[in-house]
Amino acid sequence: MKKNYLVLNLIMLLHIIPSNAQVIEKPKQFDFSKFTPIVQVFGFANYDMEDQHYAYGIGRSHLGMTYQFNDSWRAKIILDGGRPTTISGIYVTDTSGNPLQVNYTYKEGSYYTMWLKFASLKWQVNKKLSIESGVLLQNHYITQEHFWGFRYIAQTFQDLYWHLPSTDLG
Repeated sequence: MKKNYLVLNLIMLLHIIPSNAQVIEKPKQFDFSKFTPIVQVFGFANYDMEDQHYAYGIGRSHLGMTYQFNDSWRAKIILDGGRPTTISGIYVTDTSGNPLQVNYTYKEGSYYTMWLKFASLKWQVNKKLSIESGVLLQNHYITQEHFWGFRYIAQTFQDLYWHLPSTDLG
């Protein structure tokens, strides 16, 4: 008889305790409030008064995003789009001013070339300390932008004489 009561009590106890065999969770959705797009477009405009000729163009663009995971962690990725070129037009002279023969090639790349510019993960330990790792931004461009209001005042030496995109220096 006691066994019957014990079995009956166990059955009642099992019905009282809710059983969850599976937990159904909604798939996590992308939180757009933590997403910040990055768009920088570098262009030029030119007007020749003698020939009455004008031109404009977009030479380079940076496209990317930052994502704030929480108050401490942030990720950033930026792609660089531009037209890569190889070295061309190098003229070398000796100390007497005589030109030296230099073999070079000139080749322009595709207009639609993009490559990774920056990708980093930042941990904000506290208000005064942060640790960042990855392919990091070089601060000399930021300093120029804050000081002059522009990234460049004129073409860099490499851009002007060797037709190397200055983005490749980093």
